[in-house]
Amino acid sequence: MAALRAILFDLDDTLLDTAGVERRRAAQVDELLGPLVGDLPGFWARYRGHSSGRDRVDLGEIGYDAFRHERLAYALEPWSPLDDALFEEYLELSNRVADTIEPLPGAVDVLRTVRRNGLRCGILTNGPAQWQRRKLELTNIAGLVDAVAISAEIGAAKPSPDAFHAACRALGAEPGETAMVGDNEPLDVQGARAAGLARAFWVATAPLVSLPGLLAA
Repeated sequence: MAALRAILFDLDDTLLDTAGVERRRAAQVDELLGPLVGDLPGFWARYRGHSSGRDRVDLGEIGYDAFRHERLAYALEPWSPLDDALFEEYLELSNRVADTIEPLPGAVDVLRTVRRNGLRCGILTNGPAQWQRRKLELTNIAGLVDAVAISAEIGAAKPSPDAFHAACRALGAEPGETAMVGDNEPLDVQGARAAGLARAFWVATAPLVSLPGLLAA
């Protein structure tokens, strides 16, 4: 087995507290839409159950705002049509809360430790390019890694092997000498193994939990 030369990290809920943002956003959306929606749990069930087109967003084929409009309109359909003014208010709210994103506890230390150990460090994330770049800018995470691969920019999304191979090329490392760390078992772990990466680690919260074993492996 080749020596480990590089580590790829997922971004959302591996390095960044995206779930925390979503909880705060949901609370504010409830306040915005509560007067229109008589059944908020039913609204959220429809909202979270509508993913049609998200794969095209991740590949950069359609804009994220277009997807968000379609999703919100579908979720609201039993109670109210989605007019332009309401959608703009929803976007402003969502974007403002999104800008409160922060690194998960220990994430910054993990990235610094990886590089101190002589390993190249990168990010492989699914999502719209502008949205993911904004998160990296707000949290200063991009300055702690050697390469960033975003699905909408590379034209391939996890769990496709093409996404992992593109990220490895960006890092200047072969798949067989690269590890993957992420919070999503099918996308990050199974995808990395199918792509021939040396190791794949699932983390439930911050990557600090898995770091000692990863570096010792």
